[in-house]
Amino acid sequence: MREFRFCIKYIFNRYEFYVALFVSLFIGGFHAVYTVQANQVLPDAGFSGDYLFILFNIFQNVYSFLILILPIALGLILSDSNWQEKYRGTETMLAVRLNRKKLIISRFIMSIIMSFVVAISGLLLNYLILRGCYGGGYRMTYNQEMPFAIRGVSRLYLNKLMITEPAKAVLSASLMFSLEMGMLSGFSYAASFYISRRFRLAIYLMPLILLIFSELLANLFHAQSWSLIQLLQVFSVYFRPDSYTVLMLFLFCLSVLLLVRPLQKRDI
Repeated sequence: MREFRFCIKYIFNRYEFYVALFVSLFIGGFHAVYTVQANQVLPDAGFSGDYLFILFNIFQNVYSFLILILPIALGLILSDSNWQEKYRGTETMLAVRLNRKKLIISRFIMSIIMSFVVAISGLLLNYLILRGCYGGGYRMTYNQEMPFAIRGVSRLYLNKLMITEPAKAVLSASLMFSLEMGMLSGFSYAASFYISRRFRLAIYLMPLILLIFSELLANLFHAQSWSLIQLLQVFSVYFRPDSYTVLMLFLFCLSVLLLVRPLQKRDI
């Protein structure tokens, strides 16, 4: 499909894509280096790379960058693409050469896919560095406990998997985290059609705004398991697979609903 090929070339020609990739890799790499540096005094303490993985070792402040900075960086990839064309006056010229509806759908899908790929790249870099330094496996020692809030809570997702096959637990957690980031970017792209020129900054901040809004609603109704921020922490006591599935479907459906009006415009 021409629209998909155009979209891929468009992404790789945008410096914003490389900025987002750099941010993701930097956060993952910085956390790994910081972790190695912090544990230099205990080289034989028995910590494994699986346990120190950034999504599990959330006591370090670096983890907050994944929630506060990474969503904004991912929003740079494609969120403002149609917005830019509209206000630069190139929308009509492009619509003559490509099917506008297919292009919108292609960009929506690619915003999810590319954000997913960029997000998981940083997580995998983090894991590879830590695994190379500390090895794999789950090694219980006198100074190593189970991951955050997992002890004695059998209902938590990945509980047994973390103990029996920690590498699979790391991969599963990375996939779920990256998928949510992709859905947030897809929503940001869909919402960009309704944002005027004076509020352009809101396009890039949309994923973060949505995260904060969901957290406020969850606290208001005492339903923390429905907070998008809590669902980014797969080992949190508030994480529930059913809540995760429902919210991901809701985000996708809401994004599609926002795209209905732009898709109704006629091609030139």
